Amino acid sequence: MRLFDPTSGSRDSAINSANNKALSCGSCSDCKRQRTSASWCKNCDIANLKEKFHSWTSGNSMIDEFIQYTQLNANDSTDYLEWIENLINSI
Repeated sequence: MRLFDPTSGSRDSAINSANNKALSCGSCSDCKRQRTSASWCKNCDIANLKEKFHSWTSGNSMIDEFIQYTQLNANDSTDYLEWIENLINSI
């Protein structure tokens, strides 16, 4: 079974659809680059997350690195993990 037929043009339509979505999200008010979603500027929001790396830790460097990896590679505001300190103790 073939999932992708290069002769069908479906790849091009998927790329065009993604480009149209980005264009419809407008420009970031800070850097003026295209947003990748309505509430996400990949450039600015990732930079803001990166600035906060020093302010939190899970206590496990492997977990911290994984969370940071998801933040550095996020394409949307719901596309990354975040460490929430003492969530279990406050429930």
